[in-house]
Amino acid sequence: MTIREHLRRNKNWRQNPIEQALQGANTAARAATQIENLRELRAFLKSQYGITDVNPVASVICNKFLTGIDSNGRRLFIKTGSHQGIYANEYVMGGRLYDIDSRHFLRPLYFNDYDKFNFFANEYADGMTLKTAVMKKCLSREEKSKIISDIWRIFCALKKSDVIHRDIRPDNLMIIGSRLVLIDFQLAVSKTNFVELEYLAKRPNRLRQLGNKKFRYRPFVWDDSYSLLKVMEFVGRDKFYGIRYDIIYKHIKEYVGCDKIKTAVRETDFHRMVRHISALYL
Repeated sequence: MTIREHLRRNKNWRQNPIEQALQGANTAARAATQIENLRELRAFLKSQYGITDVNPVASVICNKFLTGIDSNGRRLFIKTGSHQGIYANEYVMGGRLYDIDSRHFLRPLYFNDYDKFNFFANEYADGMTLKTAVMKKCLSREEKSKIISDIWRIFCALKKSDVIHRDIRPDNLMIIGSRLVLIDFQLAVSKTNFVELEYLAKRPNRLRQLGNKKFRYRPFVWDDSYSLLKVMEFVGRDKFYGIRYDIIYKHIKEYVGCDKIKTAVRETDFHRMVRHISALYL
């Protein structure tokens, strides 16, 4: 049974909670109660970055999600929380991919990881997750064919970079207009100089779950090529684009295992110190 068939048999499949919140009524009122010092946060974003019209959307795991508008009139999608490091990380890692392929990755615009309020903001992605589009049967054969081609372009961009996303799944792929975009680089790492993020190093259970068991290589091991193959299987093969699907699937499969990374199951302060010192000398 394919991943898609399994989810469709389970009528209680879950939509991305952030996507659901953005579509829901009275979202801001509910989310506002989950963000402490919301008034101070709004004042900080306005005074330091010129970001106004800040409205809460949802709260998921370590992040609070908001929307806003910057001084250039661009609508923003904002993440904020108390954990330092992951917001700068998303800005840097996402920026590396945007510089390679601005069509299939979003442009990081702002971040702060030093003052009272940690946050990251990029352009607002007005679209639908791939998971929702497939599960609600919103896609034509032509659109699926285009998505398969876009998966190949995303794969090529990742191969050109030194970034391992680690959480490639249909919830983190958005259909925006006619393009497929890979989002959420908050927990991505460098494959050439891998040092585990402090946020995850202290949370082995969160680390174990990273990537979703249906799309990751295995617990504590990630391979973006493997995850993209699983996404292709989720979209499904159709005779309309079967030849293209088979060629792309074969090429990506050849790279499975080439860039996989593995992290420690359990880490202590000593392990982290050794890895950070080692990284300084690489």
